[in-house]
Parts: sequence; C-alpha cells; structure tokens
Amino acid sequence: MDLLSEPFVTDDDWGAIARTLKRHGATEDEIEFLAADSRVEINAMDSEQFIDFLKRKLAEHGVEKLIPDDAVMIRHARRVCEELLAEKALENESGHIRFWLRDVPLFGNATADTILRTLRSNPEGLTRTEINNLFGRNTQAADIAACLATLVEFGLATCRRKGPAQSGGRPAEIWVAR
Repeated sequence: MDLLSEPFVTDDDWGAIARTLKRHGATEDEIEFLAADSRVEINAMDSEQFIDFLKRKLAEHGVEKLIPDDAVMIRHARRVCEELLAEKALENESGHIRFWLRDVPLFGNATADTILRTLRSNPEGLTRTEINNLFGRNTQAADIAACLATLVEFGLATCRRKGPAQSGGRPAEIWVAR
C-alpha cells in the first residue's frame, strides 16, 4: 500500500505490555510488530484503501458477513427504545424540572447562590454596585467577581455594559440571569 509510517516511542515497560497482549491472545508476530519503532496508523489510508484492506482481511479469515445474533439485536432495539422514551419523558418534564431547580443551591457557595437567586428575581438585572450591596459590602470584590465568573461559565448569568456613565466613568455592568 506504500503508506507512510510515523515514529513511535513510549516510556512504558514493553515487557509488561507484551505480557498483557499475550494474555489477551496476541501472537508473537503481532507483539513484535507492535514493539517496532514505527507504525502505520489506519487513518493513513484513504476511505477506498481502508475498505479494500478491510474486505481483503475479512476474506482472508473466511468472514463473509457480520450479522449480530438475535439477542444482540433485541438488546440494541430495547436500548434505542429506552433512550427515545427517556428523551421524550425529559422533554415533557423539562419545564417542571427547571421550576423545581430554580431555588436549589447549586454551588454550595452562599455568595454565588445569593447572587443567582437575586438575579432571577430581578429580570431587569442588577449593576455590580447593587450586587456588592447585597452583602452589605462585607464580601470581597474579588470573591464576588469569582462567583459572577462561575455563573457565566455555567451559562446561568450574563453581563452587558451600559454606558458610559454620565459622570464620564466606566460603563455600568448589568448582570442578568439566563
């Protein structure tokens, strides 16, 4: 096939690897091939080469068709049905799930949970100053910033800038629950 090989180096113990391969049925020739300093990956073949190679190897080993037995087909059909029914059930219940989870503390972090709960009860959003005031200015700005970043990371809040401020300062940050 004239496929390009690529170098292969490992720091693993080849003795242990060879014993494992042998235990799982690999022949000495297969183990020796795998221990070589270079390899040809299957993805070095284009689609046509791979299909031809696969057909040739299956024919070489007397395999005509791969047909799963009835038990395998039944198990697969049941799994597909279960997945479809579960997906449908979740679709039907997603509104209820969102409603019941709305006030469940998510982070085990009182600051993040308080911010999220307050944002959800203020759909117009809160400024950073209003968020700081939730804690009577007793929580470090860095802690609040970290909690807001977490809420953004989990897709639970977003920030938009409104401004610039009339005083010529920074634009106001408006935080809104998603």
